[in-house]
Amino acid sequence: MTKDPTAGRGIPKIPNAASLVTDSLGKYDRAYLRCCFKDAVLPFKEYFVVNLGRPMTTFVHANHRGYVRKALQNVRVERCYDATRFVDE
Repeated sequence: MTKDPTAGRGIPKIPNAASLVTDSLGKYDRAYLRCCFKDAVLPFKEYFVVNLGRPMTTFVHANHRGYVRKALQNVRVERCYDATRFVDE
């Protein structure tokens, strides 16, 4: 049995909480996670994997493309073809 580190120090016992985000491409399902984390398993976000070889219009909604066009008026995007050049930065 683990000794309570707050015992005799006047530190109130309060509930503790932890939030974990799993690897979205991990090889496990909700049942397995419930087995590992007995108190609660709650979905946070759904992720989708896309084939970037397909045209963007086949998987990005028109509204989102509009948001990108608007954002590009305020930012500059520079394509980095060789990221290894910046490894020491």
